Amino acid sequence: MLEGVLVVVLVAQAGGGGLVDDDRRVRVQLQSGSRAEGAHAALAGLLDRFGLALAEGQQHQVTGLEDRADALRDAVGRHLVDVVVEEAGVVDAGGAGLVKILEGAYHALSTGTLVDLKEAVKNTTSATAQAAIDTENIKFAYCTEFIIDKKSTKVNVKRFSEVIDPKGDCKLVIDDDEIVKVHIHTNNPGFVLEEALKLGSLSRIKIDNMKLQHTTILESETALGGAAAEQAAPAKPHKPYGFVCVTAGSGLADIFRDYGADEIIEGGQTMNPSTDDILKAVESVNADCVFVLPNNKNIILAANQAADLCQRDVIVLPSKTAPQGIAAMMAFLPHLDKEQNTQAMTAALENVKTGQVTYAVRDTSISGKEIKTGDIIGISDGEICSVADSPDEALYDLISRMIDENSEVISVYYGEDVTDAQAQAAADRLEELYPDYDVLLQAGRQPLYYYIISVE
Repeated sequence: MLEGVLVVVLVAQAGGGGLVDDDRRVRVQLQSGSRAEGAHAALAGLLDRFGLALAEGQQHQVTGLEDRADALRDAVGRHLVDVVVEEAGVVDAGGAGLVKILEGAYHALSTGTLVDLKEAVKNTTSATAQAAIDTENIKFAYCTEFIIDKKSTKVNVKRFSEVIDPKGDCKLVIDDDEIVKVHIHTNNPGFVLEEALKLGSLSRIKIDNMKLQHTTILESETALGGAAAEQAAPAKPHKPYGFVCVTAGSGLADIFRDYGADEIIEGGQTMNPSTDDILKAVESVNADCVFVLPNNKNIILAANQAADLCQRDVIVLPSKTAPQGIAAMMAFLPHLDKEQNTQAMTAALENVKTGQVTYAVRDTSISGKEIKTGDIIGISDGEICSVADSPDEALYDLISRMIDENSEVISVYYGEDVTDAQAQAAADRLEELYPDYDVLLQAGRQPLYYYIISVE
């Protein structure tokens, strides 16, 4: 019994399908701490705390749970944070997901039927979650998050974590070689920032007053209500087809909009959207059929889950990169039916070779290549195939490996760390190197990647 439930928990964590808060820091923490032995211990402790541990010889019986199901439901509200969150080191959304899994397991074992997920999602509202919290009970008012660019690899991140620990709760300190990601709820963000400055320079500082946010949300919900909120939103014109695209970078978002995208979800390599994010975007599109382009292999699963939960006609195209998504959008023809468009768009994205130029975050050795932290690397279809001293050098080397006798078009999308002048100079050089190819330069403004390249 325990092992069966444990498997469900681990699969849910790996999928990122909306059972935890759509916060990238939470996902990182779950991923780094999802070893089977740790999950088993946490789950066993939870069952024991609530008096749900099965007696010897009852592993395959429901009897041991049946008369204590109410105790679980009543106790969860009082002890969830204490038992699950503190042990796991994550926010309470993960604990709430665990409880839902346990309730579903009990329901299935006792009745022989599965919970209707569509109904469960339909009956869940953000208003209920917000109303359940009293503003005055928010002990630490300021949600503080930032990134530390470490001045050296020898800084004591563990000591920093211990120093700020008494100053708040919901703390997450994630050390990743060159940077440290920090999240904490505190009443003294100044103290936390001063301590962080001892480790290095700070970036992406964000401080939110959670009491003010909560009060504003409650006031908005009270004033509008569910039905009134829907009526207040301007009606979007109905059409046969709609598009939801996931991408990172203002330039790439504009490109997708130019090709007809109705909703853009910000997401990518380091910030995968949740199933709920995708579901809400799909439901906001007033169309008979909605195409979803994840544009990242890690988001395809969440997109498929959203499609399963949605009452609308949703088609997920398995685009793994932004260039693949753009190619699919370009292949769409409004006069074709959905099956024909699905085939044409899928064929178009499969015909695209994608490359990225970025930097290494750690020392490693791959396929005989020695890579040092900070090295510029070129990646083609998921494989590191180039190591260079500069982004432009990696760009030229990467493209030389990607093109073949069937290639015609080279598209280059430059990121937020590349200036317009630098990008134009690189494009001019590519035109000199490949005079028989069409070289297209676009401002993607994407993070992390100096260049994203497609060859078609």
